[in-house]
Amino acid sequence: VIRGRADNLCIAYVDTDMKSGATTARELVKRLRPGKWGSSLTLAGWMKSHVDKDALILIVDDFAGTGSTIEKGLKKFF
Repeated sequence: VIRGRADNLCIAYVDTDMKSGATTARELVKRLRPGKWGSSLTLAGWMKSHVDKDALILIVDDFAGTGSTIEKGLKKFF
């Protein structure tokens, strides 16, 4: 924990920042206080700097529909 934040925790969403997955991520950020959060497409630098620090990436979505949003987002991520 650095300055009250879990430095090795990252919370990410796969859709745009106006969709429900991002809203769910923002709610978790308030509770868990991760070292990094944002779109899954912006994690490359954080992942490189935390590769040896037992880091955890939590990808959040609300799964209210068919699941196609997270499927497409994960394909872009990988």
